[in-house]
Amino acid sequence: MKNKGFLGIFLICLGVLGILNKLNMFNIEDYVLILISFGLLVLYIINGARNRYGNQGFLIPAFILLAVQLSDMHFVEYEYHDILFYLLFGTAFLLVCLIHTISFSNLNFRHRFWPAIVSIPFYFMALLMFSNRYLSINIMNIIFDYLLPISLIVIGIGIIIKNTTK
Repeated sequence: MKNKGFLGIFLICLGVLGILNKLNMFNIEDYVLILISFGLLVLYIINGARNRYGNQGFLIPAFILLAVQLSDMHFVEYEYHDILFYLLFGTAFLLVCLIHTISFSNLNFRHRFWPAIVSIPFYFMALLMFSNRYLSINIMNIIFDYLLPISLIVIGIGIIIKNTTK
Protein backbone atom coordinates (compact mmCIF):
# COMPACT_ATOMS: atom_id res chain seq x y z
CA MET A 1 0.00 0.00 0.00
CA LYS A 2 2.81 2.40 0.91
CA ASN A 3 4.52 1.81 -2.44
CA LYS A 4 1.35 2.62 -4.39
CA GLY A 5 1.03 5.83 -2.38
CA PHE A 6 4.39 7.01 -3.75
CA LEU A 7 3.28 6.20 -7.27
CA GLY A 8 -0.03 8.01 -6.74
CA ILE A 9 1.66 11.15 -5.42
CA PHE A 10 4.10 11.08 -8.34
CA LEU A 11 1.28 10.81 -10.88
CA ILE A 12 -0.65 13.65 -9.21
CA CYS A 13 2.46 15.85 -9.35
CA LEU A 14 2.96 15.05 -13.03
CA GLY A 15 -0.68 15.92 -13.74
CA VAL A 16 -0.44 19.24 -11.89
CA LEU A 17 2.79 20.10 -13.72
CA GLY A 18 1.13 19.23 -17.04
CA ILE A 19 -1.77 21.59 -16.33
CA LEU A 20 0.59 24.37 -15.20
CA ASN A 21 2.59 23.85 -18.39
CA LYS A 22 -0.55 24.11 -20.52
CA LEU A 23 -1.50 27.36 -18.73
CA ASN A 24 2.03 28.72 -19.39
CA MET A 25 2.68 28.99 -15.66
CA PHE A 26 5.47 26.42 -15.74
CA ASN A 27 7.82 25.38 -18.54
CA ILE A 28 8.01 21.61 -18.19
CA GLU A 29 10.68 21.29 -20.91
CA ASP A 30 13.22 22.87 -18.55
CA TYR A 31 12.61 20.20 -15.93
CA VAL A 32 12.11 16.97 -17.89
CA LEU A 33 15.32 15.34 -16.66
CA ILE A 34 14.53 16.26 -13.06
CA LEU A 35 11.09 14.67 -13.43
CA ILE A 36 12.57 11.52 -14.95
CA SER A 37 15.15 11.48 -12.15
CA PHE A 38 12.42 11.82 -9.54
CA GLY A 39 10.50 8.98 -11.24
CA LEU A 40 13.56 6.73 -11.06
CA LEU A 41 13.97 7.58 -7.37
CA VAL A 42 10.33 6.63 -6.80
CA LEU A 43 10.96 3.32 -8.61
CA TYR A 44 14.00 2.78 -6.39
CA ILE A 45 11.81 3.21 -3.31
CA ILE A 46 8.94 1.12 -4.71
CA ASN A 47 11.30 -1.76 -5.53
CA GLY A 48 12.60 -1.96 -2.00
CA ALA A 49 15.43 0.60 -1.99
CA ARG A 50 18.33 -1.01 -0.12
CA ASN A 51 16.75 -4.46 0.04
CA ARG A 52 18.37 -5.51 -3.24
CA TYR A 53 21.83 -4.66 -4.55
CA GLY A 54 20.44 -4.46 -8.10
CA ASN A 55 18.25 -1.49 -7.19
CA GLN A 56 21.28 0.71 -7.76
CA GLY A 57 20.23 0.47 -11.39
CA PHE A 58 17.52 3.02 -10.58
CA LEU A 59 19.77 5.30 -8.54
CA ILE A 60 22.63 5.63 -11.02
CA PRO A 61 20.60 7.03 -13.95
CA ALA A 62 18.48 9.09 -11.54
CA PHE A 63 21.50 10.92 -10.17
CA ILE A 64 23.24 11.20 -13.53
CA LEU A 65 20.14 12.74 -15.14
CA LEU A 66 19.81 15.09 -12.19
CA ALA A 67 23.48 16.09 -12.58
CA VAL A 68 23.02 16.77 -16.30
CA GLN A 69 19.91 18.89 -15.68
CA LEU A 70 21.45 20.84 -12.80
CA SER A 71 24.61 21.57 -14.76
CA ASP A 72 22.48 22.88 -17.63
CA MET A 73 20.24 25.17 -15.55
CA HIS A 74 22.70 28.08 -15.69
CA PHE A 75 22.59 29.00 -12.02
CA VAL A 76 26.34 29.56 -12.18
CA GLU A 77 28.27 31.71 -14.59
CA TYR A 78 29.16 30.05 -17.88
CA GLU A 79 32.88 29.99 -17.13
CA TYR A 80 32.24 27.60 -14.22
CA HIS A 81 29.89 25.33 -16.17
CA ASP A 82 32.37 22.58 -17.01
CA ILE A 83 33.77 22.50 -13.47
CA LEU A 84 30.24 22.22 -12.08
CA PHE A 85 29.48 19.44 -14.56
CA TYR A 86 32.36 17.28 -13.31
CA LEU A 87 31.57 18.06 -9.67
CA LEU A 88 27.93 17.06 -10.13
CA PHE A 89 28.84 13.81 -11.92
CA GLY A 90 31.29 12.92 -9.16
CA THR A 91 28.64 13.71 -6.58
CA ALA A 92 26.10 11.55 -8.42
CA PHE A 93 28.29 8.46 -8.06
CA LEU A 94 29.27 9.35 -4.51
CA LEU A 95 25.59 9.58 -3.57
CA VAL A 96 24.95 6.12 -5.02
CA CYS A 97 27.69 4.81 -2.75
CA LEU A 98 26.47 6.65 0.34
CA ILE A 99 22.79 5.90 -0.16
CA HIS A 100 22.93 2.35 -1.46
CA THR A 101 26.05 0.25 -1.99
CA ILE A 102 27.81 1.07 1.29
CA SER A 103 24.97 -0.59 3.23
CA PHE A 104 25.79 -4.07 1.85
CA SER A 105 28.36 -5.09 4.45
CA ASN A 106 28.45 -8.67 3.18
CA LEU A 107 30.07 -7.59 -0.10
CA ASN A 108 33.77 -7.03 -0.70
CA PHE A 109 35.36 -3.59 -0.94
CA ARG A 110 35.16 -3.42 -4.73
CA HIS A 111 31.41 -4.11 -4.83
CA ARG A 112 30.61 -1.77 -1.93
CA PHE A 113 32.68 1.24 -2.89
CA TRP A 114 32.90 1.16 -6.69
CA PRO A 115 30.68 4.25 -7.09
CA ALA A 116 32.96 6.25 -4.79
CA ILE A 117 35.97 5.07 -6.79
CA VAL A 118 34.26 6.10 -10.04
CA SER A 119 33.62 9.58 -8.58
CA ILE A 120 37.34 10.24 -7.97
CA PRO A 121 38.27 10.99 -11.63
CA PHE A 122 35.34 13.41 -11.92
CA TYR A 123 36.45 15.33 -8.83
CA PHE A 124 40.03 15.21 -10.05
CA MET A 125 39.06 16.70 -13.42
CA ALA A 126 37.14 19.49 -11.67
CA LEU A 127 40.19 20.19 -9.52
CA LEU A 128 42.47 20.27 -12.57
CA MET A 129 40.19 22.66 -14.41
CA PHE A 130 39.82 24.90 -11.39
CA SER A 131 43.54 24.99 -10.66
CA ASN A 132 44.49 25.70 -14.27
CA ARG A 133 42.06 28.62 -14.48
CA TYR A 134 42.04 30.25 -11.08
CA LEU A 135 45.13 29.27 -9.12
CA SER A 136 48.73 30.10 -9.73
CA ILE A 137 49.50 26.38 -9.31
CA ASN A 138 49.41 24.35 -12.49
CA ILE A 139 48.60 20.88 -11.19
CA MET A 140 49.04 19.32 -14.63
CA ASN A 141 52.71 20.33 -14.67
CA ILE A 142 53.21 18.95 -11.16
CA ILE A 143 51.57 15.66 -12.11
CA PHE A 144 53.44 15.10 -15.36
CA ASP A 145 56.78 16.53 -14.22
CA TYR A 146 57.01 14.85 -10.81
CA LEU A 147 54.16 12.58 -9.69
CA LEU A 148 53.84 10.47 -12.83
CA PRO A 149 57.56 9.61 -13.11
CA ILE A 150 57.80 8.91 -9.37
CA SER A 151 54.67 6.72 -9.57
CA LEU A 152 56.14 4.77 -12.48
CA ILE A 153 59.37 4.21 -10.51
CA VAL A 154 57.45 3.02 -7.43
CA ILE A 155 55.25 0.69 -9.50
CA GLY A 156 58.30 -0.71 -11.28
CA ILE A 157 60.08 -1.35 -7.97
CA GLY A 158 56.93 -3.00 -6.63
CA ILE A 159 56.73 -5.32 -9.63
CA ILE A 160 60.41 -6.27 -9.29
CA ILE A 161 60.07 -6.94 -5.55
CA LYS A 162 56.91 -8.97 -6.10
CA ASN A 163 58.56 -11.10 -8.79
CA THR A 164 61.75 -11.71 -6.76
CA THR A 165 59.86 -12.84 -3.66
CA LYS A 166 58.01 -15.60 -5.51
